[in-house]
Amino acid sequence: SITDASAAYGNRITFTVTRTGDAQAAQTVDFSTATGTAGAGDYTGNTGTLTFAAGEFTKTFTVATTADTLFEADETFTASLTNATGGATIATSSATGTILNDEAAPSFSISDASATEGNTITFTVTRTGDAQASQTVDFSTATGTAGAGDFTGNTGTLTFAAGETTKT
Repeated sequence: SITDASAAYGNRITFTVTRTGDAQAAQTVDFSTATGTAGAGDYTGNTGTLTFAAGEFTKTFTVATTADTLFEADETFTASLTNATGGATIATSSATGTILNDEAAPSFSISDASATEGNTITFTVTRTGDAQASQTVDFSTATGTAGAGDFTGNTGTLTFAAGETTKT
């Protein structure tokens, strides 16, 4: 049997393979990895054979993940077991490897702005952190010490394209 495993980008994911029952004979089982939501550049695929000596019940194999600086959702791939020898059967033939995002989420901030009566006030919204994906943020105005008749309210959505860090 193989169990699910996870690690952050740039670290190794260690899968544990367990043999149950009679362990008096040596047995082998092959392992391999296949893409899921994680692409080929997110981890280094791995294939091989685990050899259980007489009396051994647990073996591990690792899969290296690739470090990055992108804020993104956790991504997965599959690790599979095949070709058990020595009369062994495979109880759980696949497990999920999860590459955990370890980057801070981008954030938005708005700066104070002012203008003399009769002019337009322009607010600047800044995106910090990973700016490699497009993102949106909603905005709205509300009355403070200025009453509803002192300004024209505004609401909307700002769309930041990849690479953009400021909008007004």
